[in-house]
Amino acid sequence: MKKLLAILLALCMVMSLAACGAEDKDDDKDEKKTEAAESVDKEDKEDKKAPEDEFTPAVELYADILTGDVSDFAKTLPAAMWEALADGNNTTEDDIIDQLASAYSLFGGIFLAADAEIVDVENASDEIADMEEALSKYQADFEIEDAYAIEVKWTYEVAEEYKDQMDASDDADNWYVISVDGEWYVLSESYEWNILDV
Repeated sequence: MKKLLAILLALCMVMSLAACGAEDKDDDKDEKKTEAAESVDKEDKEDKKAPEDEFTPAVELYADILTGDVSDFAKTLPAAMWEALADGNNTTEDDIIDQLASAYSLFGGIFLAADAEIVDVENASDEIADMEEALSKYQADFEIEDAYAIEVKWTYEVAEEYKDQMDASDDADNWYVISVDGEWYVLSESYEWNILDV
């Protein structure tokens, strides 16, 4: 009987040790999984790939405007901004869009062709609060969801009568692209709406 009891006790000890070992291994696996997930999250935040294909049309819109094509002019600002500008000028959104578009269409007589190439992109999400503060003067109701700093290289063809007035050093711009309600818009270096930064 003592022999049987001793064997049972020995088996219990072996089983409990095996169980502890399994728990330790499970704990190690869980810990490693957690560390790996945290590492991936950190890398995702640091190396987040810019959605360049999504915001490129917002930049290319300025090349169109530069050549006098203002058919998509309303896309240069979020709807909330057009509303705020119209309220501030005691007019309608359509009227203020038409007025600004007419002024910009004059560029068509100067630039015969224009191309805007994005040559550098950096995450600027840490500047969103500063951007929103700078734009709060318009009292428009919107939130910036994402932001990138970009460098745009310009190539253009100028009408003959303006060639001697164009400065060749003015072939690059540093802008920001921001996402508002899932759409992309362009800000100047000073956190101003690029289309209004004149």
